Amino acid sequence: MFIKTRYLLLLLTVFVICSCERSEGLKVEEDVLGYQSCSFDMECGGGRYCDEEKKVCSIDCVSSKDCVFKLKSPEEENIYECSPCGRCIGKGTKDEKCVITKDIPCQSDSECQEVYKSTSYICRNEYCVLKCNDDGDCKRVGRGFYCKTDEKVCYRRCFRDLDCYLHGWQYECELPSGVDKEKNEKAEVGKEVFGECVLREGGIDWGRDNNPSKPAFKYQGIWGFMMNTAVRTLHVPLVNSQDTVSNNYILVKIVQKGDQLVFYEKWCSIELRNFNDDNPNWQDLAWMITPERYSDNIPINLHKVMIVPELKSGAIMETDRLLEIRGAVLENPETDPLPTHYNPEDPRIIDQDRDGKPGMTNMMSGVLTGEVYNVQRWWVKFYINVVDENHLQGLLDHGSEQNIIDANPKSLIYDTECIKHPNEKHSYFRALRMPDTASCADVLYEAKKVKGSWLEFEWLYNPDKKP
Repeated sequence: MFIKTRYLLLLLTVFVICSCERSEGLKVEEDVLGYQSCSFDMECGGGRYCDEEKKVCSIDCVSSKDCVFKLKSPEEENIYECSPCGRCIGKGTKDEKCVITKDIPCQSDSECQEVYKSTSYICRNEYCVLKCNDDGDCKRVGRGFYCKTDEKVCYRRCFRDLDCYLHGWQYECELPSGVDKEKNEKAEVGKEVFGECVLREGGIDWGRDNNPSKPAFKYQGIWGFMMNTAVRTLHVPLVNSQDTVSNNYILVKIVQKGDQLVFYEKWCSIELRNFNDDNPNWQDLAWMITPERYSDNIPINLHKVMIVPELKSGAIMETDRLLEIRGAVLENPETDPLPTHYNPEDPRIIDQDRDGKPGMTNMMSGVLTGEVYNVQRWWVKFYINVVDENHLQGLLDHGSEQNIIDANPKSLIYDTECIKHPNEKHSYFRALRMPDTASCADVLYEAKKVKGSWLEFEWLYNPDKKP
């Protein structure tokens, strides 16, 4: 990564600005940091671009405020913004060279090769695609892409619509002729038939009950959500109790239904973060890692808002209570006891994340390592405060109950009790309106790469935070 800058900003947190004096730049030898060679932006991953002269992956900025290095003086009004590829460009302009994992229309192979500056791309079904030999070749395109071995091109593989929403709500799964979509969605691992995510005819399905005269209409759109739920787990090996916040990112389609709203929620990622408010010198001994396969197999969750105010700053509303069971099927989800490791053959246990193991799989890391298979009952309710037409936030009410039903090694099997963390400010959400074409990759880029983003993780809820 080659950083072009004449002012030492927040781009590298190890540097601190102590004055407004001009600097002649920060230069680092490429062979020291192991810069990645490239021919075009997409080879560099999210937030970086390919320097045309050096042919290495580079970055000018993480957020627009980093672009002050292009000004004659840092006191001047910033007329630049940071593009998705990390270039500083003029406000209101487009980074024409920045190509991310969106569909690029084409009529010929040469058009694609001109856009990507590479012969590795061809035109297929009127869109540019990357050629491949195996699934590994498609990893640089992004999550959810696989190699279509009969054509040797990367494509968005699916066996159900859920797989496609990862790429945006404008996609749906097109299966081979004669395959029953509903049956295929319920097929056992290895017996499903794969198809391809295609753009839905008519675009995003916004339903039929849209009425611009209703307050709910203005909320409709695609939103990126950060949702944090904090719990205290009791009877944990080594530490007895552990405070953990589940930091979740969700791609949400908010749809108007007359006077009401429905939130359709596609989970993008889950990160479990341990903490200890009482001990600043506390050290994490062991922690859970949630694989992408886990979030990819969470079904679309639904929240409803029955009373919807005008979309203006200061408005408040609340959703209904969502209840979800993971890793098992219960006849009475609210009241039936969850399966336990004492009865590993319980027929209610399912392999929901489709990895050949019971329940849902998490990875234990640290001083304890292995795989833990669990089932969970959890619920959540949003208390929504409108910041402006593009930003929402608020506290959450939530609860969770989970059992370990098996583990590898078996020594990781233990019984726990889970309670809501007493500090309610650890459990909150923020939502940012995004383009209708937004994908999970866009939500995660906004949250992880854009400094100061509305979706950037913070340990405690700050109701006074400004967009």
